[in-house]
Formats: sequence, structure tokens, C-alpha cells
Amino acid sequence: MQKIFYVKGFFDYKPYLSNLNVESINKLESYYKFEDKFRSFISEWFKYVVVTNEIKELFHDISFSIYEDGFKRPHIKNSSHTIIDFNISHSGEYVVLALNIGSKIGIDIEFIDQKIDYIGLSDSVFTKKEIDLISSPNHFFNLWSKKESLIKAVGSGFLGDFYTQTALNHDEDQNISYNGNNYQFKKIKIDESYSCYCCLENIEYDEFILSRYEFAS
Repeated sequence: MQKIFYVKGFFDYKPYLSNLNVESINKLESYYKFEDKFRSFISEWFKYVVVTNEIKELFHDISFSIYEDGFKRPHIKNSSHTIIDFNISHSGEYVVLALNIGSKIGIDIEFIDQKIDYIGLSDSVFTKKEIDLISSPNHFFNLWSKKESLIKAVGSGFLGDFYTQTALNHDEDQNISYNGNNYQFKKIKIDESYSCYCCLENIEYDEFILSRYEFAS
């Protein structure tokens, strides 16, 4: 089962801070701009409120903790030894959360900037075959959000020969093999001005739920 939650837009988050821990509050307050504080708030809310509630709903008697590895990727350690994974991304006015039971998951959302120098940037992040598929900002961000979701599912960051080992295309449900594992992509259609992809490790998408998260007034 895969669940995708998203928040769109900005609002006064301060009335909800009492639901977060001191570390989360200090983290978001370290940012200067309101937009960055807000995105950090939503990310922390997703991590410690939404994910926690979802796990409790699915596994009533489970004990678990959330921690980050050396790459700052969040993980869930739990008493049932079930693989429970989540990933968060933000861009523009969106913050998205992907939650999966059974395998690792990555998600990335990118605002499609029509003024970006996609030709100049492509050489540093795509393989030659991938570059041949890029002829517009839409193509660039479609492959970029796809590759980012893979990086986040793999969980190793920008290391080694990653860029020379992928062969991504514009297929919305592409499957690839990387480093001994299989990965399946799914395009998340939230807003046509954004490109958003999920990436699952070693299993296929089954029950897929996309919903806008609403804060109680």
C-alpha cells in the first residue's frame, strides 16, 4: 500500500507548533524566510504527526522510532520488523509525503521553471541517452524529478557512478534495475505546473492513495 499526502499553499502554522517537539521547532526557526520556515514545519508535521498516526492506525500495538541515517534520510525502526518507509519533498507551494509498507520509497516534486537553462544543466545530471530525450524545460524536470525520486529511494545520495548507470525515459510507469534491485516509477499528477514522481524498490504499486492533507481549523 502506498499513500501520498500533499499540502498546497501557505498559512499561519504557529497555532500547530504545540504538536511538534522542541528539536523540530528549533529546526524550522533556524530558517530566515517565512516560506522556508513553513516548508520545514510541514515536513516535520508530516514526519512526526501524519506518519505516526498512519502507523498507529495500521499497526495498533507496534512500537517504533524515527531516525536519520548518515545521508539525513529518515527511517522507521519498529518492533514488528516490517519495512515501513516514507519520504518527503517540497517545491514552490507544495510539500508532499510518500508512505509505503513493504519496501523503500522515494518521492520528488519540482516546479517546472520555463526559464531554466536546461541545456547547460543537463550535462551534469543526466546520461547521454537521457540528454537526447530533453528538448524543453518540461522534459528536463520530468526526468529530473524521476531521477531524484530514485536517488531518495536508493538512499545513497549523489555518490559514485550514479549518473552513468541510469537510463530513464518519459514512460510514466517505467521499471529499471539499479545496483541489484528493481525500481518502479509512478508519475504523481498533482499540478501540471509541477513534475512529481514516486519510486518504489523491489515491489509493484498496488493500492495507491493520493490525498490533499487538510489541517483542522
